Amino acid sequence: PFNLNEGINDPHQEVIIEVQYDNSWIGSVTNQEIHQNFSGTKPGSITIQRPKGQAVWVISASAQKGDGSSDTLTLRIKSLDGEILAEKSTYVAHGLVATSVTIR
Repeated sequence: PFNLNEGINDPHQEVIIEVQYDNSWIGSVTNQEIHQNFSGTKPGSITIQRPKGQAVWVISASAQKGDGSSDTLTLRIKSLDGEILAEKSTYVAHGLVATSVTIR
C-alpha cells in the first residue's frame, strides 16, 4: 500500500526497530502517539513509517530479555540505508533497554 511518489525510500520516512537476541524477548515502540508491541525468540525487526505531516518525528523503543541469561540483547533504531540512529544493549538477566530518536 505504499506510493513511491511519497518518498518512502527516503531513510527518514521509515525506520527499522531491530532487536538482536537469540532467546525470548519483548519489545515496544511508540511512533508519535501510536504504540505497538512486538516479541520474538530470535533476532527480529519491524519497520515503522513516519506519520504524515510530521515535521518532527519522535520514536521511542524498548526491549526486555525474557530469560535470566547473561547473553547480550541489543536494541537499534536504524534508517532504511542501515545507519544506526540509536542503540542500547544489556547483558543483565531479564534486562531492559530503552532508547529514542528525534528526526527532523
